[in-house]
Amino acid sequence: ITCSGGSAAIDLAVELLTRHCGRTRALKGLPEMLIDEARGQQHHLKSLEQELSMERHIGRAISIMRSLLADNKTTDDIATLIGVSRRQLDRLFRARFNQTAHGYWAEMRLQHAHWRLVNSNHSLAFLSEEIGIQDTSYFCKVVRKRFGQSPQTIRKLAP
Repeated sequence: ITCSGGSAAIDLAVELLTRHCGRTRALKGLPEMLIDEARGQQHHLKSLEQELSMERHIGRAISIMRSLLADNKTTDDIATLIGVSRRQLDRLFRARFNQTAHGYWAEMRLQHAHWRLVNSNHSLAFLSEEIGIQDTSYFCKVVRKRFGQSPQTIRKLAP
């Protein structure tokens, strides 16, 4: 018999004690384990509920995207890391954010670059590398297209 997680181990212990000592005795130890009441046998794991599972996948993907801003990883790589297909990852992002995972990640990178333009004095080359763009002129072009202003103008207008 195997189980994972703290609550599952307690459920397993209660079930084994119930088989050998009866339900009343098995439930006697729950307060010492800081458990208010035993879960019923019809209890469903939250991780199996589709909506929570979707949120978990999206949260994990966003977390990975944040940690890999400068890396040349793809959304295929992220999907693999969280255990879904790229198409499934895109479906989840479209349902939640009305854009693909790639589009979300690109916007995340640009928002980060914009924040850094306003709040730091780092060179444009440094900032472009920080979001995974190796060519500074291409970085300037992408920033201008997204924000309607050059990086230099964004810096000048910063409060």
